[in-house]
Formats: sequence, C-alpha cells, structure tokens
Amino acid sequence: MLRRCPNCKSALTAERTNHGIAYVCRTCHGRAMALPVLRNAGADRETLKTLWLKARSGTDGVSVRPCPHCNRTMTMVYAPVARKPVPLDVCPLCQIVWFDPSEYEALPRSPVPMQPRHGRYLAEAVEAERLAQGGGGVHDARYTPDAAWKWIVGILGMPVECDEPEKRKLPVLTWAIAAACIVVLVVTYQNLSSAVAQWGFIPREWTRHGGLTLLTSFFLHGGILHLLSNAYFLLVFGDNVEEHLGPVFYLPLLLGAHLAGLALHAAGNPGDATPLVGASAGIAGVIACYAVLYPKARLGFLFWWYGFFTRWLLMPAWGALILYILVQIFGAAMQIRGFSRVSYLGHLGGLAFGVGAGVVARAIRERRTPSFVRKKPADSYRDSREHVYQK
Repeated sequence: MLRRCPNCKSALTAERTNHGIAYVCRTCHGRAMALPVLRNAGADRETLKTLWLKARSGTDGVSVRPCPHCNRTMTMVYAPVARKPVPLDVCPLCQIVWFDPSEYEALPRSPVPMQPRHGRYLAEAVEAERLAQGGGGVHDARYTPDAAWKWIVGILGMPVECDEPEKRKLPVLTWAIAAACIVVLVVTYQNLSSAVAQWGFIPREWTRHGGLTLLTSFFLHGGILHLLSNAYFLLVFGDNVEEHLGPVFYLPLLLGAHLAGLALHAAGNPGDATPLVGASAGIAGVIACYAVLYPKARLGFLFWWYGFFTRWLLMPAWGALILYILVQIFGAAMQIRGFSRVSYLGHLGGLAFGVGAGVVARAIRERRTPSFVRKKPADSYRDSREHVYQK
C-alpha cells in the first residue's frame, strides 16, 4: 500500500526505529506516527491521552487532510505543545498523528523515557495496519474496563463509557439534580404510593396543583431500582453535556426534554389517570444530546452467559442512540396496545428534544471552529494555520 503525504501528496518513506515505524515525507519533512509508537518513544502519556480522547469525540473540529493509512478525513485536535495549543491531525480509526515540521520535536516528553520493546512495537504496528485496512469492527477482544464497577454495570445490561470525552469542570448541576432525586426518594419512601398518587403527572389532569406536577414528577421515582438506573445514566452522560452546554443551557435541555416526554405520553394516553413519575424523559434528552455532540465516543455493552462467556461489544455513541431509539419505538407500540406500563412514548419525546438540542449545539460549535479548519483548498491550509497563530 503506497502512503501519501496528506500535505503535499508525496510518497511517504517508512523508517523503522527502536520505538516503532514512522512515515516521513522527504518533500515537506512532515511525519506520521501511531499513538503506541509515540508512547514508546517517550511522549507524555497525558498529552497522548488528550489527543486520543479529543480525536474520538471530535470536539475540536474536522481536518481537511486525509489519513495516510486509511485515506479517511482526520480529526483536528488542539494539543498543548510549545506553550500554546497547536492543531494536530489525528485519525481516530488508525490512531495516526500527523506532524508538520518542528511539531513532533515540540511534543511534551515523559519524565522517564520508556525502554525500547521490539516485540511490542511490532505487534502494535501490525494492529495499526489492521485497523487501517478496515479491521476491528465493533467487537474489541482486547477491551477491559479500567474499573471494577463497570463490570457490575455491564452485567446489569447498562452501557459504560470506554473513552470518556474530556472534562475541564466539575458537573455540579448534574450532581445536584441526582442528589435532589435521591433526597426526594428518601423523604417519600415510607409513603411512596401516596406521594406518587399526589404529585405524579396525570395526563387527563394537566393543571393539577396549579400545574406543579409537571415539575414534581421529574424528581419522584417509583422505587430504588428506578432511581438508580436514571441516576446512572444522568451521571454518565450528563457531565459531558453539562460541560459542553454550560449550566445556563443544560438545565433548559433537561426541563424541555422532560416536558416533551410528558406531552407525547399524554398525547398517546389522553384519558389515562395513572400517575407518571421519573426523570427518564429528561435523561433521554441528555443521552440523545450526548450522542449528537460526541458521536464517535465509544460505549461498551457486556454480553455474558451464566458467567462462562463474556464479551464486550463496543459501538460509537451514534450507533447506540439509533439502537436505543428502535427499542423505544418497539416499546411505545407495546405501550399503546396496553402491554407495558413503562412510558416509552415519554422516552421518545425526550429523545426527540435532545436530538434537536444537540443539532443546534453542534451547529454553534462548528461556527466557532477556526476558519482554517473549515477551509477547503488544501494548498492554503498551511498558510491559514500560520496566520491564525501569528496574531
């Protein structure tokens, strides 16, 4: 396979080093190196982790350069190099990083350089080549959760984040909302049935308690398992969405998705007198917004059979969202026919609102992407980038 320089289209030369293989352009003096090779060469691990997570989430923008391995468009990642962020091109599929002249030398180094391990870098080079040829799929036999609790969550059938998008701030609002739901359940647990009947949302009585049940139904839950599942999804996906939107827009997302879920539930059951409680619709909106904002973030699902057969199935967030929507559509059909007391219609209402909010937030993010990232002509790419960082 002939690899071309993404900058000047010249053929790349493979150079074998003690740390792995680097592909060098003899014309523009750029180079492409895989993340495992960079790690073996002594690059700072935190910097490499940042590059990888940002490349998977696509938060910084889309590059105009093709990957020299798979020819797919790479992701633009701002790396903390040489005192100021420098845009590097990273392929989230092949784990390849493209460096222009002097960028590789400016990459932060680990305080303790790693010793060359020939067997390991050869195996990693083979794996990178396999990924470049389209291998991998959604199953990754090498994936192992980095925390024991993820195994417990996986056994219970819930997804885990395999490479969480980067966070810079504490998700205070997400924690506060989860804590409020827990406090409400503790306070009402002794008379839970009475509290649900009194403060749950009833479709045929929208104005009950002056319409206050539209809000109180969010914090009420039908039991401990109901609360734990909702709190888990809120904490896992809500922190990143809150980071991106900020508290000012994150709270309207939760409220809007919750109200949209109540509206669709009431439309499908206009005469129903059964109280509806739970934050599921609002959290469904958060999940949908997460998948739109971080479509390439990987989620892991554990498949197991009586403890003898386990396998982690990895899929991008956008794929998991589609699967989740299909499950809710099937459940909504069962709900309308009277075979289910779970409000799948409410989930669908929250999902629809969350997708819309995510699309708007993503459009705003793309408008804020620097012009040199969005600019199409490849020959003006370098000039525009230098112009931005000389200001």
